[in-house]
Amino acid sequence: MNDSAEGFRTNSSPAWDTLSQETGSTRYPSCTNVTQDVGETLTERRGIAAILRPLLAPVLLLALAPPGLRSQDLPTPVHQAPPLAADEAEPRPLTLRHVSRPSRWIGVGVEDVRWAPDGSGVFFRWHEDPGAEDDPQADPWYRVDRAGRAVTKVADAHVERIPAAAPAWSRDGRRAVWTHGGRLYGWDARRDGDGIALLFAGPEAIRNATITADGRTAHFHLGGDLYAFALEDRGVRQLTRVHRVEEDRRTPAARRLAEQQLELFDVLRERDSRERAAEARRRSWLPGPQAIPAEEGVRVENTRISPDGRHITFRAVRAAQRQPTQFMDYVTASGHAKALDARPKVGHPRDEHRFGIVRVDPSVAPDSVEVTWVTLPEAKDRGVVVHGPYWSLEGDRAVIQLLSQDHKDIWFAELDVA
Repeated sequence: MNDSAEGFRTNSSPAWDTLSQETGSTRYPSCTNVTQDVGETLTERRGIAAILRPLLAPVLLLALAPPGLRSQDLPTPVHQAPPLAADEAEPRPLTLRHVSRPSRWIGVGVEDVRWAPDGSGVFFRWHEDPGAEDDPQADPWYRVDRAGRAVTKVADAHVERIPAAAPAWSRDGRRAVWTHGGRLYGWDARRDGDGIALLFAGPEAIRNATITADGRTAHFHLGGDLYAFALEDRGVRQLTRVHRVEEDRRTPAARRLAEQQLELFDVLRERDSRERAAEARRRSWLPGPQAIPAEEGVRVENTRISPDGRHITFRAVRAAQRQPTQFMDYVTASGHAKALDARPKVGHPRDEHRFGIVRVDPSVAPDSVEVTWVTLPEAKDRGVVVHGPYWSLEGDRAVIQLLSQDHKDIWFAELDVA
């Protein structure tokens, strides 16, 4: 070996030297056969990385801080490890086991960064001594004050009070709601302490929490229905329910016979009229949730209420009939192979998506609720998926996003719910 490679010799890998000796006539270069320029370049890069490593955490925090804080000289509250010179690092061979494992054995930076609702600090996840076998979701939580001077570890009992990264805010910014662990949490600037409280926990996981502009009501999904939570008196009210429309299995002759019976007999018409009127009065006295009609096999999702509370929008999805693709899982706890379903293949029929609007009127019988289906003439016969609606701050105008199912076109359209 020439003398020019002497500066890099301490970082050579015995595994590479062994490989070179075992290849016979075809000799591959080992790590010791590099030039001085390469050794100096790699040593310089290691030195730069060692200098930048402890600065990653405060840089992330400064990027999220308000503009007034970015000019302050914040100390480094947490660092992964003290910087080491390149010649002090113990050489280790890079094995296939290292490459196939997650990169946590190299080290981790801060993750899941979010502000406290009152702006007093920042929460983040970090692990002081990460391992390749660790579960990233089990990394401990920390809290740093907004000045960057003190970092404390969040106790496990208080982790559930950590806010979401993007909570839903009221217009004045004094209230916020989010979900964690399937439960509804909220922050109120007028509440004592940190202002965070558990608002509601249902029999199923709560999803998609939002808040009205005035900050008085939170909306969320429980199961397939939409609920409202009054933040003042903490009352819960179900706003919608999915009504399954039964398929009329009668023959045309049977349907015609039933119509003739009502036409020919006054007593049958009067009886039907009285029953309908009684049912309407009952619903007007005790208004229940708004019925969303849906046929069997149709999934109702993305249910939303307009800011004035007069209309409900939703997306109805009918699963396409397609031949399932399956594969075998041989590594099971039972010791028996199990067939699992794979994702649909390219070219298979896609699910049918429709976007509907229902006027809120609980006095109308569920079977008589009318749905206005939104269509886009520009899409022609192509399937589209509608996202939204997204309402203006005044709550009087809304837009929707329509994405073609082949992901080649996207449209934005104003929605007229009336």
